[in-house]
Amino acid sequence: ILGCYLFAALAIAYTNSCETGDEYSFLEPTMYLKIGGFGFLSTSILTICTRFTICESKDYENYETTTKGQACILCIAILLESIWAIVGCFVYAQISVDCEQSPIGKMVLSFIVITFIFNCCNYISLAQGCTEQPATTTNEYTRLQPV
Repeated sequence: ILGCYLFAALAIAYTNSCETGDEYSFLEPTMYLKIGGFGFLSTSILTICTRFTICESKDYENYETTTKGQACILCIAILLESIWAIVGCFVYAQISVDCEQSPIGKMVLSFIVITFIFNCCNYISLAQGCTEQPATTTNEYTRLQPV
């Protein structure tokens, strides 16, 4: 559900266009959305797969805690996404007024805002998951005596 904006960005990038001339010295808005959509989907899939394979938690009682490997991969993914959102700010600054009112311009702005919001939430979640100590269980099991 959280990645729906990535599919929307790809759909809008492939079905719409802005009147482009040689005014984009950095990156065209449609190309920005295509690279961002596919790139963010691949980082999302990578972080999900590594959470359950390479970097899975060995503590089965506290399975929801973040391991160091998961935190490292998630931190790299969030950093790359944040850099791409900053690049989007430069792309949006070059968009013409007519293109800003088109679906491409609105999606570029939405993509940047949603990315920054999600990344802030991910950094907060990552910080909490890495700093929380696993709860110690007070319900220790006692071995039953044979009859």
